[in-house]
Amino acid sequence: MNRYRLNLILEILLFPVSDPEMGGENADKLLECYLAYRKFMDASFNYNGIFKGRVARNQKYQSKKKELVSYLVERNNSRVKSEDYVELLCDLCYPIQDIDSFMDYFSSKIGEDEFDYAAAISSYYIIKLGRISDDFITYRDGVAAVRSWKGRESYNGTDNIFGSSPVYNKIEIWNLICRIMTPDIFVAIAAVENGFGKETLYEQQANIALADKLLLKSLQKGVAENHLHFGVAFDYGIEWLHKMNLSFVKEIEPNEEVDRELYERLELALFRYVAAKYLEERDRLGDVDDFINWINTAINEEQKMVILKFYEGKCENTLGKECIESIIDISELTEETDYLLEIIYYKYIDFHTSSEYLLLYDCYSYVREKIEDTYFARLFLQYIRMKNYKHHNRREQNVLSGLKYFQKKYDASKEAMGTGILPDRDKMIAAFRSQSQIKCLRKFEIRVAPYADVSEGAYVDYFANRLYIRSKLYEQIYGIFEAYRGFVMEMVMGKVNARKLAEKLEMNSIADKELLQIVVERMRERHIKIPTPGIVFHFLKSHSIEDLSGEYCWWETINNYSCLSFSSMHKRIFMKYVAVELENLREEIPYLSEYIVGIDAASDENAMEPWMFAPVYKEMRTHTHTKPVVERKMKANKRFSRIQNIGFTYHVGEDFRHIISGLRHIDEVLEYFGYKSGDRLGHALALGTDAEQWVMDNEMVPIPKLEHMENLLWIWGVCINNKLELIIHPEELENKILDMARGIYDHAETITVKMLYEAYRKKFDPDHMETARKMTIDEKIPYGFRCIEKDRKQCYEGWTSDRLLLTNYCPVYTDRYGQIMSVHTSDGETKICRQLQEYLIQKIEQLGVYVETNPTSNLAIGDFGQMTKHPIFALNQKLSGGKHHVMVTVNSDDPAVFNTNVENELAYIYYAAESQEYAKSDIVEWIDQIRQYGMDASFVREEKSAEQIFAEVCRILTEMKEYKM
Repeated sequence: MNRYRLNLILEILLFPVSDPEMGGENADKLLECYLAYRKFMDASFNYNGIFKGRVARNQKYQSKKKELVSYLVERNNSRVKSEDYVELLCDLCYPIQDIDSFMDYFSSKIGEDEFDYAAAISSYYIIKLGRISDDFITYRDGVAAVRSWKGRESYNGTDNIFGSSPVYNKIEIWNLICRIMTPDIFVAIAAVENGFGKETLYEQQANIALADKLLLKSLQKGVAENHLHFGVAFDYGIEWLHKMNLSFVKEIEPNEEVDRELYERLELALFRYVAAKYLEERDRLGDVDDFINWINTAINEEQKMVILKFYEGKCENTLGKECIESIIDISELTEETDYLLEIIYYKYIDFHTSSEYLLLYDCYSYVREKIEDTYFARLFLQYIRMKNYKHHNRREQNVLSGLKYFQKKYDASKEAMGTGILPDRDKMIAAFRSQSQIKCLRKFEIRVAPYADVSEGAYVDYFANRLYIRSKLYEQIYGIFEAYRGFVMEMVMGKVNARKLAEKLEMNSIADKELLQIVVERMRERHIKIPTPGIVFHFLKSHSIEDLSGEYCWWETINNYSCLSFSSMHKRIFMKYVAVELENLREEIPYLSEYIVGIDAASDENAMEPWMFAPVYKEMRTHTHTKPVVERKMKANKRFSRIQNIGFTYHVGEDFRHIISGLRHIDEVLEYFGYKSGDRLGHALALGTDAEQWVMDNEMVPIPKLEHMENLLWIWGVCINNKLELIIHPEELENKILDMARGIYDHAETITVKMLYEAYRKKFDPDHMETARKMTIDEKIPYGFRCIEKDRKQCYEGWTSDRLLLTNYCPVYTDRYGQIMSVHTSDGETKICRQLQEYLIQKIEQLGVYVETNPTSNLAIGDFGQMTKHPIFALNQKLSGGKHHVMVTVNSDDPAVFNTNVENELAYIYYAAESQEYAKSDIVEWIDQIRQYGMDASFVREEKSAEQIFAEVCRILTEMKEYKM
């Protein structure tokens, strides 16, 4: 099913429980539509005036129906087919007779005199959510899972919307639902609907199990997570608990204007506390007053006013001192992030789940039991709406494809838990905790950006930068390992005991060895198992206008070591220095090379092409930085240690303006970065993109001139150097390239295609600074010369490949290179693209390079429609009997953005294969091979026991404390 159409259906189905505007005054368009219908049905049937009255009421109903449809169209994030289609979907999801039947049932429960349609609709929406939950959630071996068969009939005899969907569609639907709503709501509600007790929530984590028994058997052999960005490696549940801890109220000043989002956060957090307290008291004491009567005596007036405003869907601008102080008193009951688990749900602590599941279970149970308490039902509905909205607003949706849109969601999720390149300690612990809860995970790598900021460096000279870079890397690495040690201690000892031990360690009242002994003994008692971690440092791709500003040309760069900011030439050099110092630290600190395992380049692919990172990768593969063994001088003896080589991966071919650009970038990484067997490519979607479909969808491509010319040069080089016969002749390519050159360069008559190609290849040389210095000497360019102030003849009149290379650092030519041209694609290019894809796939297969896929992320960013079209099926064709057998891995990319984990990502591919009607035995064998590829491709070489990991992490921290920079 088309994901945009499917997403439209889901957003209409779920809008009453995910749209915060529904809680405001006169904002419930569905209720208004129903009330108009009800008035029509209640019209008097006496003869006088019957026709006129009913016609007017019918017009009113039709008007309200149009308003509802317009509202849904305007607020929908999907591609809307037509208003008629939306209206039909609305009738499918919320039949007016279904609402009417519920209202009749409701009025029979509470009596006609007390009946209020506006109040009753909240209960209807919640009960409707129960039907959806029951249709989706089942239990497999005691664990919540997606129901893979037709759901039961609803109470009025009609099939549920997705009840007859095949299993694959159910999984794909679930994938999309998780970007609109938090899955914990469905899990908690389904437990109630099935009549199960709270013990059903035992060890329930953020994501439910998607694997069936055959897939689970394969996963239990062990999976690896090889593509995970640390800044969003936590799950949504941990993020939510962090946001709902009332301790943030301490930051609010009494009677000063409060930000709307902060006040909404207060409303949600306070409702959680008050609702949990009320339901716990009701459970403990038996039947107590309805919620509205209870809060009149159980909470103070200030807190009550916040709850009342929440009920009305309103926000205050200020908070009084008494209100703030009363809430601070609650927050100081415990410092734990999940404080409800400590002070209200403490008797369920052995369930090893979060308080959120327990709260949702209790709230829904109460609404089901006390359906007449519409005040609580509306508050609970408001809570669900606001939670889903804040969740949905930070999650990747199905609006736009591409990295730029994705990065907004990435940044929002990261900011939700704190800002900065280096996450704070609690955020890092949350990420480690989230990954440790994945039952079959054996190895995982986290990607972090180097803490050394290129903009802070003052000099191009390595020795001037060395201390700064080393200190920043040291600070970052120490912080990560210290957080990891804290995470292990919390998992083994509990947070309170772990905090006490950490304080003793900080005050030197306990030695490192004693701490190690205490924790390891406890590990053995509890049989603790944790996945082995690894760190991959990724260099960020980013735009810079420095070279376009007219301030610095390459001549200024080599004659001014002290600069106001960094040009691209500076940045290349600085990133190389960071790589050198990273490798030095790996060699000098015991065990560090086994945990800092790889490098990468990530972020916006269109912002910075691969040639910028060539110095980093080439430097890391030189003999200087591949020492096999080092001698370590210990206190009383000498010990030799082997140094684990650094692994290479690179985000490439993921987001491209033109498919040829994506393919070129992949080849550049393979060709110029010293790639060897066992290295990896991140995403590489251009390899498996349907070329014919891409050409059909991109008849005209806006693209910078240089990017297009280098695409042509790359194709020409592939034809000439690799004897690849394309349908386009090399001479035709040469004419196109020279036409481009004449539109860019002055004195272009001296330029040849070979010269341009040599200049293109030289972009991947590690030291452009030396090329620039050599040119100034050979050409005798005078000191202080600036070509932009003269006629540029001395620099560019007689072209050479070196002079062409240096135009990449010239503000005049980079401005020309960046000018946008329109490139029209044609059917003939489809065959060229396919030939180039074949060429690169064969190259990857021969090199033994892995391709990291991230199904949900790829689906959102790559825009290829549905999971069955995922490039993994084109790259590894074992199932279809094709010739390609690229070694592919499956990963989660960004769990906080996509609400997923590596196990479920494997499940999405598994079910996508199943939907294509391959034999189950073949699918199981194929997916098991992909699982094993992930284990083999991991830069984390060895699976280690929890005791060994903890001992080595402690040793790293001890060595770092004694380390002399």
